[in-house]
Amino acid sequence: MCGHHTMQHATHGTPVQEHHNAMSMEDPKRVLQLRYARGEITREEYLQMMADLEGVKPQEQA
Repeated sequence: MCGHHTMQHATHGTPVQEHHNAMSMEDPKRVLQLRYARGEITREEYLQMMADLEGVKPQEQA
């Protein structure tokens, strides 16, 4: 038996953020892009969430 495979199951199904800590801000943005592309969130929700992640206040629509 080889001990190399013992950690393999531990990472299965874990969030992307845990797997790639070096890109901690890119991952949430990528998730938002995917959710928007799949139609899970509206354009307004996408823009608001992206602005929240970037620390920018979005412009209000008149």
